[in-house]
Amino acid sequence: MDFKPGDIVKLKSGGPKMTVSEIIEDEEVICKWFVQDEFFEKTFEIIALTKIND
Repeated sequence: MDFKPGDIVKLKSGGPKMTVSEIIEDEEVICKWFVQDEFFEKTFEIIALTKIND
């Protein structure tokens, strides 16, 4: 799956919608998201994510 910054994704296992902010060596993606008023940022392996077409 090809991701680019700004794409909306989620974990294949579920969870909140997240925004891709950076791609690391075509293997990992840094995502950012909010839950209520709390900001989160985490690195995920690309194989764990699926793109959401909103």
